[in-house]
Amino acid sequence: MRSKLLFLLAIAVLPFVFACNTAKQNYETVQGDQMGTRIYTLDNGLKVYLSVNSDEPRIQANIAVRVGSKNDPAETTGLSHYLEHLMFKGTPRYGTMNYEAEKPYLDQIEALYEEYRQLTDPAERAAKYHEIDSVSYLASQYSIPNEYDKLMSAIGAQGTNAYTSFDQTVYVENIPSNQVENWAKIQADRFQHMVIRGFHTELEAVYEEKNTTMDRDGDRLLDSLIANLYPEHPYGTQTTIGTQEHLKNPSITNIKKHYDTYYRPNNVAICMAGDFNPDSVMAIIRKYFGEWQPNPNIPRLDVQPLGPLTQVYEANVYGTQAEELYIGWRIPGAADPDNAMLTVVANLLYNGTAGLIDVDVVQKLKALSAFAGNLGMVDYDAFILGGSPLEGQKLEDLRNLLLEEVKKLKAGDFSEELLSSIVNNERADLMRNLESNNGRVSTMVSAFLAQLPWADVVNRVDKMKSVTKEQVVAWANKYLVDNGYVVSYKRLGENTSRQEIEKPKITPIQMNRDTVSEFVREVQLSQPAPIEPKFVDFTKDLQVYPLRDSVEVLQTQNTTNGLFSVQYIFPLGTNHSRTIELAAGYMDVLSDEEMSLEAFNAKLYSLAASYSLRVSDREARIYVSGLNENIEETLALVEKHLKTLLPDSALYADYAESTLKERADAKLDMNMMFSGVRSYAYYGPENPFNSVLSNQELKGLDPQKLVDEVKSLFSLPHKVVYYSPDGQEKAVKVLTAAHPAPEQLMPSPKLLHSFEYRKPSTTEVFVASYPSAQVFFSHYAHTGKYYSLDMQPSVNLFNEYFGGSMNAIVFQEIREARALAYSASARFSVPTRLDRPYAMTSFVGTQADKLGDAITAMNEILANMPLSEKSFKVAQDAIMANLRTDRYSARQIPNYWLSLQKLGLSSDPRIELFAKVPTLTLTDIEAFQKENIKPLVYNYAVLGDLKKLNQKPLQQLGPVKILTQEQIFGY
Repeated sequence: MRSKLLFLLAIAVLPFVFACNTAKQNYETVQGDQMGTRIYTLDNGLKVYLSVNSDEPRIQANIAVRVGSKNDPAETTGLSHYLEHLMFKGTPRYGTMNYEAEKPYLDQIEALYEEYRQLTDPAERAAKYHEIDSVSYLASQYSIPNEYDKLMSAIGAQGTNAYTSFDQTVYVENIPSNQVENWAKIQADRFQHMVIRGFHTELEAVYEEKNTTMDRDGDRLLDSLIANLYPEHPYGTQTTIGTQEHLKNPSITNIKKHYDTYYRPNNVAICMAGDFNPDSVMAIIRKYFGEWQPNPNIPRLDVQPLGPLTQVYEANVYGTQAEELYIGWRIPGAADPDNAMLTVVANLLYNGTAGLIDVDVVQKLKALSAFAGNLGMVDYDAFILGGSPLEGQKLEDLRNLLLEEVKKLKAGDFSEELLSSIVNNERADLMRNLESNNGRVSTMVSAFLAQLPWADVVNRVDKMKSVTKEQVVAWANKYLVDNGYVVSYKRLGENTSRQEIEKPKITPIQMNRDTVSEFVREVQLSQPAPIEPKFVDFTKDLQVYPLRDSVEVLQTQNTTNGLFSVQYIFPLGTNHSRTIELAAGYMDVLSDEEMSLEAFNAKLYSLAASYSLRVSDREARIYVSGLNENIEETLALVEKHLKTLLPDSALYADYAESTLKERADAKLDMNMMFSGVRSYAYYGPENPFNSVLSNQELKGLDPQKLVDEVKSLFSLPHKVVYYSPDGQEKAVKVLTAAHPAPEQLMPSPKLLHSFEYRKPSTTEVFVASYPSAQVFFSHYAHTGKYYSLDMQPSVNLFNEYFGGSMNAIVFQEIREARALAYSASARFSVPTRLDRPYAMTSFVGTQADKLGDAITAMNEILANMPLSEKSFKVAQDAIMANLRTDRYSARQIPNYWLSLQKLGLSSDPRIELFAKVPTLTLTDIEAFQKENIKPLVYNYAVLGDLKKLNQKPLQQLGPVKILTQEQIFGY
């Protein structure tokens, strides 16, 4: 599960609620709610938010519990987050083949942990842990791991997950619209009857998650800021994952008490958006959740109101990753009546286009990066400025730059026109939010957590319209005070806070793959009315026509809202040009012949529009989007700007220096570095990751040539993806006016290089050193086979069975059975072009002292795939359920078609999958594995701290090559 701090939208206040009564249901609605949300409250206090959206036959179904790390007992921090993990372990009805026989062992494990947490002598603790491990193994003879994931796969759920933060624990599912009853049956059971099993192996997964946070300097920086903002509130005194000391001394007893206290209907909301009948859904929810007993005495935090900060507090965090800083003010929480004001203030300072920080700092290259925003916490919120320095720039100087923008805000030194532009953009954002069931549900969850009247949500944009410049200035002067804030600096240095967590001796538990509980069998055998698949018919669902010579339009119609998006796709990428990526970044800081950059961005923002130029290996794409009422003006504005860019040598010198700083910072980033090691293992010494200009070459580029390269895009043959409410006649008219033909058409550019995957004949191990608690490793093998539609059903089914989910073999063996990693995956990667091969890849993130065991385990299951008819059936059912309910929206269809063309396909390949996957057997997948995976020779990519890394397991694989940063990055 993922645990993270959510950056939530602030929401306004305006009450306007209606009670709607039918013979069977009572619910609240709000006039003018574009989501059409119904809000129900059951007799036991359970809140239910429902929003109908029939675009696809699926439902986003999240369950939010109003409990987070702020509610953890101070002596066992991290408890809410660990409970989140354990909620996936089952109940007396599933996750076990005999709960009556299993329960005495589970009770014994609970008692042993209470004894274990009292011990301090290492030898005594080791002996007690050995006893826990032994009893856990005995308990595992009755357990059936991952039955929750089997249930979700059986009903065709997607995105199974959960997250914990300061104020909340939220459980996430996306289900087919015909599976509401099975979903409700499963959720009601675990929310009322959760059983804690597999405790010691899951605790190792939490350890690994803790290792990950310790390796992320940005996480520790935010922790530092919050600790100083809230020194007398649990926000500041305890973190979501908890301390290492508390993780080492867990209490099942305390977790059970926490569950019994807070997981009650009057502290929970079910939030659903999708294709359903609200009355039918509510009947099901009442059936399964109606008898859930409330807790009339749910504890509320007994904390005294925090007084204002009366001085500037500064803190330092040290680590090996790039320098950055946060500045934070304590402000009222998410339910504050002035919350709409907060959104306006945040956008005035930073909106990515025309805010004060955008204009004065980011676009003038006075910092490597900068931003402003709020965290969205309930009791108290935090308004934060942040940024990363340029080379040679002191963090204190960056702090002063950002504070100067706050002074401008407090002095009213901003255009009133920006206020109306902010409202316009919020209106567009609301439309985008309505397109997504997940967006709708996220809004519901936020409102529930802050206990906001739904009218406040619905009327948020209207509330923002009434905000005046004088009110903004007053708010800023009230809360963004000069003598009451916190600055946390992330400086280069040794992270002395990290404590090593030693690998315990764990006996792999029994997986019992071919055992299925009666509850799971009941769900698998249920037969809700089937949903018929709907595949794309490109002859009907997509219009393809020439705009003019060498320009083809792919058009679909937006029937959902008043937004448009247009893409110009040019055949020029990094494999054609060594400079196009740099040119794409440089254009973001340039003015044009008629408008300064500031004026251009202000105009773009006023239109509620945005644009970007993104470059891949074979393409450059200009994306433009916004309100359709402004489509012609927006497209013309963007194109004229790009065609008349003015090079600026002094500005390029600053841009080059900022790019060099980005490159230097990339060498300090673990994920970036591992990407480079993997690229080296896949392609060899010359690869897409390191084939870049040298630093000297970059500094010596001619700015005029970069500008000319951007301008030249419009003279290349290209495609236009046009998505809007317009029909073809209007689209042609708009494009003809806003996207005129060039004076002279240029030929498509030739490739400078085409990187080919290596096919290793002998194993090589590529290792890079990085100071971290975690080690990343990956397998790579060239299969020697290229895309074939006939082969694809087997590929999809193998991936789902072997490495595609938490129910798959890899996750079960590496994490569940052996507790060797927090994240583990493997897949037979599908090529995106006909000239690319299928490849077998893996990823595991683990502790340094578990590396040898993790590699051995992964190699074992790659070579000798465990076989389970029950797991195979789950995988097969999951694929078929998803094929029945997956839909490509009108927005997605053009790019789907383009991706298929690269594979030589002209029709929807899911038609073939739907026909062939049901005919495959486990024997077929076993044969596929033996033919395509078992014989493979692998290269390995490894990233970890060489001071702690035992290289012996690596040397047993093959020759070990230690890569330097220059070899990895190319500069």
